[in-house]
Amino acid sequence: MDRSSMNVSSSPGGGGQHPPLWAHNRIRKPGRGVIAHGPRHRNHRSQSSACTFSFSCQASGNKVSRQSVLCGSQNIVLNGKTIVMNDCIIRGDLANVRVGRHCVVKSRSVIRPPFKKFSKGVAFFPLHIGDHVFIEEDCVVNAAQIGSYVHIGKNCVIGRRCVLKDCCKILANTVLPPETVVPPFTVFSGCPGLFSGELPECTQELMMDVTKSYYQKFLPLTQVASARA
Repeated sequence: MDRSSMNVSSSPGGGGQHPPLWAHNRIRKPGRGVIAHGPRHRNHRSQSSACTFSFSCQASGNKVSRQSVLCGSQNIVLNGKTIVMNDCIIRGDLANVRVGRHCVVKSRSVIRPPFKKFSKGVAFFPLHIGDHVFIEEDCVVNAAQIGSYVHIGKNCVIGRRCVLKDCCKILANTVLPPETVVPPFTVFSGCPGLFSGELPECTQELMMDVTKSYYQKFLPLTQVASARA
């Protein structure tokens, strides 16, 4: 595996046991990083985005908070210019997790591969997330696949083995039942999540603009200080 495409920090203690889910808020990963500034206003055109936490930045352009928990980091691939914010959990110890380019995973979201019950036990399957995907705060994602140019609102639950096609949107506080398929250019909302609208044909361009703009305005604190001076 090309290490340049991976910008993940393993959990404290090296390759030993991974921390339980209830312990993720207590973990503080030491080491050098870049201090980033968070969004203070909703107007992203005039303000830099991110938060006041230490981030690990490498040549691939990924920015991973040191306050995130990446279990089984050897099974997690971030393809470049992806942001993982504080207190996120990615469960690479269950199965492979691959995240595309220009994705954003905001605070306190959990990404875990889907599972299926068999007569002899439970099996976990790889999770693939496409490019230009924006996952808001406090989401739980247990999908089988998420396409590209997808927006998932705050406090959503994506049930196990769901499939989100390209260019779809999940509104805030939506709970998708297991094995739900969200077609392209559709909006789902509610509990349980149901079809509630359609998206324009320019959704791909809009999501590319949103994710690229968010990444570009995610500035290190030193750059923010020098710009203000």
